[in-house]
Amino acid sequence: MNIAVQDGNSNPKKRFGITKVPMHLIPPVAAIEEAAVMGLGAKKYGAYNWLENHVDASTYIAAIERHLKTWQTGEDVDPESGCSHLAHVRACCGILLDALYSGSLVDDRPKGAASASEAIARLTVHPVDTTAQAVVEGRVDAVREPRVGDRVRCTCYAGCIASGVVSDIDGDALACGDTGHTILARFAERVQ
Repeated sequence: MNIAVQDGNSNPKKRFGITKVPMHLIPPVAAIEEAAVMGLGAKKYGAYNWLENHVDASTYIAAIERHLKTWQTGEDVDPESGCSHLAHVRACCGILLDALYSGSLVDDRPKGAASASEAIARLTVHPVDTTAQAVVEGRVDAVREPRVGDRVRCTCYAGCIASGVVSDIDGDALACGDTGHTILARFAERVQ
């Protein structure tokens, strides 16, 4: 059997294929592990049971959390099923997605709960390349490493107000004596 080798760009199918969902990026072992869990669920509850009876989101959220926390604390395999806890998480997520798009999901998530995405955004550290930023803004004097006596401000995340005059440098930490703040050197920007 001869297989023709050709430039991938000349294949007309490629122009259309690259616009499709990239199914080839799903790791095969993950799909296989999930399929094993789905097979056990089909035997226990019936194949596609979530399509025949509405399912509560909270039931699957709780199962996802149990399997994920159990895996996180060191247990790889669910003793009841003999399958990976992570495969159980994937199966639960798959059922939630299918139930959502097929209209059989009962959305019993708490209404009015605080936004997790807002909390994550607020608490996420966003390091800033202060050297590049200082050069772009024309503050070349701010580029050198902070020293005792320099006034610095923290650039670790949006909303951080830590600033002060450096009174001590201990490794990667700058102690600001006038405010009591400790700022990691990589987030410290000298201010005039």
